[in-house]
Amino acid sequence: MIKAALANAEKGFKPQAFVATPAAGAAESLFSLATSMTDEQSIDVALLYARLALSFNADKPVMLTLLGDTYEDMRLFDQAIEAYSQVASDSPLKANADMETAVSLQRLDRKAEAQAKLRDLIARAPKNYDAIVTLGNLYRNNEDFANAAKTYDDAIKLIAEPQQGHWRVYYYAGISHERRKDWDTAEKLFRRALQLSPEEPMVLNYLGYSMIEKKINLGEAMEMVKKAVDLKPNDGYIIDSLGWAHFQLGDYEQAVTNIERAVELLPADAIIGEHLGDAYWRVGRKLEAKFQWQHAKDNKPEPDDLKRIEGKIKDGLPDEVPVTPAQNSTGQNNG
Repeated sequence: MIKAALANAEKGFKPQAFVATPAAGAAESLFSLATSMTDEQSIDVALLYARLALSFNADKPVMLTLLGDTYEDMRLFDQAIEAYSQVASDSPLKANADMETAVSLQRLDRKAEAQAKLRDLIARAPKNYDAIVTLGNLYRNNEDFANAAKTYDDAIKLIAEPQQGHWRVYYYAGISHERRKDWDTAEKLFRRALQLSPEEPMVLNYLGYSMIEKKINLGEAMEMVKKAVDLKPNDGYIIDSLGWAHFQLGDYEQAVTNIERAVELLPADAIIGEHLGDAYWRVGRKLEAKFQWQHAKDNKPEPDDLKRIEGKIKDGLPDEVPVTPAQNSTGQNNG
């Protein structure tokens, strides 16, 4: 909207008064009230104010966007789509309305329509960074990691000078490449995200956990996960990563301590439950290990995870093998 106003100013168009009539003033007041009511207790009142603001017929694109956003917050996605659809095609907010429509379609499990909506928008505006990132998010949420990686890469190409706020697109691109088994590209993207914003616990956890799983750079990986835990001490996934790091390093007692805490925070997560079973097995608590694996199985893991968990329930873990120094990304040993 600011860009549109600047463009009009450069063309010599005289700007209108921000509040030109009493009705516009009333609408602006209701708009301000509605935007301040975002918690669950007041969202119904916010909807009332948004609809009242719209009834004054002032600055309709803004009011319709507010109405759509409010419906989204209430998880009334069909109504949100209807509100966004009324934003005029020549409004600066039309692209945002199309993006939010796509997000609502995705949440209604109308995935093909959501992606088509965004592809149409990008065809009209091929340098719309936000639209491209949103499409990448849809692909990633649908586990279409090949298309997600390509789409995020396209978004990154549009960034002339990366700023701190761009860390997220590098992080999402890293996830997508990592899930495609392209670790070299993924690691570079994760590290670029950390260069832009070094205190992001999600990036520290994902990169650290990935290196732990691959048994590379274990010392650095452990420090990353510890830092992530310090930043988000009540995040079950991050605490599980720390426990799993201890497990991979053979410190099973510390693994049990941390993963038990993770299970307390996320009792229904199949993989965390499986990790706790593994840790229990290594400290000799084999009956409890099988109980945890059965609990993990009951929590509906993915098919590949289910097969692995069932194997552990049947046969336990294999005997430990001596740990050999892992290679890090520069080819040096972690001694």
